[in-house]
Amino acid sequence: DGDRVASGLLGTAMLSRALLLTSHGLYCSIMTLEELQLEQQAVAVLQWLTCLARSCDPLCQTVAESISPQRHLVPLLRADFKLSSRVTKYWHSLLLTLLAVPTFKSHLAAAYCDTYQMVTAEYARGMGILERSGYALSVQFLNRVTYVVDLVQKRDLLGKLGASLLETLQVAAQPRLNPNHFVLTHRRYSPCISDLKCVLNVKGMPRLFASHSGTFLKDWIAALALGQMMDPQAWRDYSQGHVEVEVRGWVGAFNASISLGSLFERLLSWNDADPSPIDDPESPLSKNLWTCVELTTHILTKGLADWQSAEMTTYRPTPYTALLEPFQRRPASLPFSTVAAKHGSVLAFTAVPMSQMTPFSFHLPLHRFVAACLREVGLRENGVQQLQALLSTTLSADEHNSLFLGLMEFPLLVLTRAAQVRAGLW
Repeated sequence: DGDRVASGLLGTAMLSRALLLTSHGLYCSIMTLEELQLEQQAVAVLQWLTCLARSCDPLCQTVAESISPQRHLVPLLRADFKLSSRVTKYWHSLLLTLLAVPTFKSHLAAAYCDTYQMVTAEYARGMGILERSGYALSVQFLNRVTYVVDLVQKRDLLGKLGASLLETLQVAAQPRLNPNHFVLTHRRYSPCISDLKCVLNVKGMPRLFASHSGTFLKDWIAALALGQMMDPQAWRDYSQGHVEVEVRGWVGAFNASISLGSLFERLLSWNDADPSPIDDPESPLSKNLWTCVELTTHILTKGLADWQSAEMTTYRPTPYTALLEPFQRRPASLPFSTVAAKHGSVLAFTAVPMSQMTPFSFHLPLHRFVAACLREVGLRENGVQQLQALLSTTLSADEHNSLFLGLMEFPLLVLTRAAQVRAGLW
C-alpha cells in the first residue's frame, strides 16, 4: 500500500523466518512482486505451447525442435525441485505432450541421465516431492530398448543409477543405515529403485551386472553393506522390566530391505552364455563379462569377506568368571557335543563370540544377496564344484575358514534369535 515502514517490518519478519528455516536445513525462498509476475507469464507461455503442440502433429514437431537440450532441458531439469508447483505442473504437461516426437524423447532421456545424480542428491537431502518431479517422466523412455542401450553405452546410465542409490543411502548412514533417518522413513531412495527396475526389465540389461568394467557392481555391494546390521535389537533380562514404548525404526529398515531385495532376482536373471546388449566392440561393456561362478567369487571375497572381517573384530570373548551371568558371557567357541565327538571332533568349534545381550539385527541384505548368488551357482552344471575350486585358489586356508564361519554364523544368529522370540524368551 506504499507504507515503507510497514513494508520494512513485514520484510524483516519474512527474512528472519526464512533464515530460521534455512538454519535447520530446510529450503525456502522469498519472491518479489516482479518475480511473481514473471512466474505468471511463464505459466501462460507453457500453457500456450502445450495447446499449440496438442493441436496437430506438425506444430508439435515444431515446438519440440524449438526446445534445445543443453539450453532448455538440462537447466530446467536441474532446477526441477526449485520451481513452483504451478510452473512444474504445466512444464511436465508440455514435456508429456512432446514425448510423442521420437527425437525429443531421446533428447529428454539424455538430459535426464546427465542431471540424474545432482537431482537425486537434492532429493536425498529432503528437497522436492516425488509426485511433482521429473522422476515421473522416466518410465516414458527407460522401458525402451533403444533408449536404454544408448544411455548405458554413451552416458553410463547403470553407473549413475548405482552411484545415486549409494549416495542416497549414505545420507542415512551412521555408519550403518539409521532406520529413523528421513531417507528411510520417507523412502527417498525409491526413485533409484524404480528406475533400476525399469532398466533391468529391458532385455539384456541384467547381463551387464556381471561386467567388471563398470562401477555399478562396486556401488551395489557398498549399498548392501550399509544395510548390514541396521536397526539393532538388544535383549532385556528380567531385571530391566517390560518394554513400555515400541520404537518404530523397524518400519524403515523393513521397507529398505524389501526394496533392495526386490532387485535380487532381476540382477541375476541371465545365463553365462548370454551376450552383452552392447554391440560396439570398442565399448568395455561389450566384453569382460563374468560367469555366475566368477561373479559370486568376487562378491564373496571382495564384498562379504571384507565386511565380515571388519565386523568380527568387534566381537571379543570374555574370560570365564562366576561373577558374570550366563547370558552376559561371550565364549570363544561352541561347546563340545557328544555327537560331534563320536564323529571325530577333537576341539570345540570356533564361533563368533557373542552373548545373549549383544545387540543384533534381523537385516543382512548382503548375506541375502550372496544366498541368491549361491542359488544361481547351484542351478549351473558343476557350478558348486567350480566355485569351490576358484575359492581355494583365491583365498588362503585361514581366509577360507573365516569367510564360511561368518557366512554361516551371521544368518544362523538371526534364525536363533527369531526362534527365541517365537519361544517367548524376548
